[in-house]
Amino acid sequence: MKLDPRQLDIPKYMAGVESSLIHNINSWLQNGSSKVEIGIIHGPGGAGKTTTAKVVYNRNCRRFKSGSFLANVRTACRKDSEFIHLQTQLIRNITRYEDVKIDNISQGREKIKNVIGTHKILLVLDDVEDAAQFHKMFDCPDWFFAGSKILITTRDQHLLVNDITISRFPTCLLDQEKSVELFAYHAFGQAYPLVDKINISMPFIIYCGGLPLAIEVLASSLRSINSIMWKSQYERLQDYLDEKVFNVLSWSFDSLHDTVKDIFLHIAFYMTGRNKEYALKILDGCGLHGEIGLEDLVGKCLVSVDEYHDILSMHHLIQRMGHEVVRQKPPIELGRRSRILGQKDAYKVLLNLKKKSAVKGLHLDNPDPYDDDRSSNKMYFGNTMKRMRTTYIRPTNSLGQDLQRPNKPIKTSAFTEMENMDLLLLENVELYGCFDDFH
Repeated sequence: MKLDPRQLDIPKYMAGVESSLIHNINSWLQNGSSKVEIGIIHGPGGAGKTTTAKVVYNRNCRRFKSGSFLANVRTACRKDSEFIHLQTQLIRNITRYEDVKIDNISQGREKIKNVIGTHKILLVLDDVEDAAQFHKMFDCPDWFFAGSKILITTRDQHLLVNDITISRFPTCLLDQEKSVELFAYHAFGQAYPLVDKINISMPFIIYCGGLPLAIEVLASSLRSINSIMWKSQYERLQDYLDEKVFNVLSWSFDSLHDTVKDIFLHIAFYMTGRNKEYALKILDGCGLHGEIGLEDLVGKCLVSVDEYHDILSMHHLIQRMGHEVVRQKPPIELGRRSRILGQKDAYKVLLNLKKKSAVKGLHLDNPDPYDDDRSSNKMYFGNTMKRMRTTYIRPTNSLGQDLQRPNKPIKTSAFTEMENMDLLLLENVELYGCFDDFH
């Protein structure tokens, strides 16, 4: 049997091949419309957008006179030579002629204009960052033949957001059943974990939170590790995010404006689970223009807002990516990190370290063993320390008598070197000293 050269290579092991997402895209590609139509698959890094696009391309390319799948558009747009290579590939795929020569991008556009308007085509643009990259290749819909379809994958759900004619297809995280299936394929080469491996597999599956890339990466790495060591590997993941997963997720962070990066890190460290309006008040108090920055993060699929309760949330691996960004940024000394989280690190910075001018945010929570409701649970913020306030409520018993804290009180002078501090969250923390130290 002769293989169709238009067919793309897809992973051997897949979960969700018959998902509603693929069904909906297939229905759109087969709707018989005589218009030139655009569809966008959007979702976070590692959610399976490219794989989904390949599956629907393979199933539908024969319905069109010709087709082309252009991978890594975002990367190719950085260099003229790589973009010209994409232009050449598109023309070769459409005309099926190998002898194509392009000297510059403008010439490439003219040649593309001459070929894509001759018959109905299916075109996939994989990993598009912004509208400029889309328009750099061609004018749409003017250059295309009637009935052609353009399918785009992107991490930005706001891409071409004002065009109401575009069909949009959000990716979904895998449910537990599909997660188990995908994990088992990559870890054991079968559709379900070995009976004696189920218990040690589930922590990894839960850890991945339905993100296909994370499941594939971790399961594949475990395949070459003795199961006796799996527990140690899982414990390591609690401290360090897998490098391959980090590299994929962190691209979305790297593409953000510096101000939006600060907003993302504040949310990742201190604001998940908090009310949106409350968080925006904090971010605006830090001079970060929270509303427009949050909208950008939602568009990039880095942050979600619960539509019923207006609560901020993010996938825990994206949150871990944010923590890892701060941990890895040189210099890596604790006191020079931009954000401090956790009782151990916060006490170390406040009590022992002198170099802490880089700190922009700090959270110190001393769990109250006597009454969980006695904490003021407030967040304090400002562009400088002068705008900060702190509150401490001393715990008492039912008779109103003071109760002794197991943790040391903090001198206010510990904050004097933190001139870049924007956000301070203290819960059940006793302070002593002069509040002039906050200036």
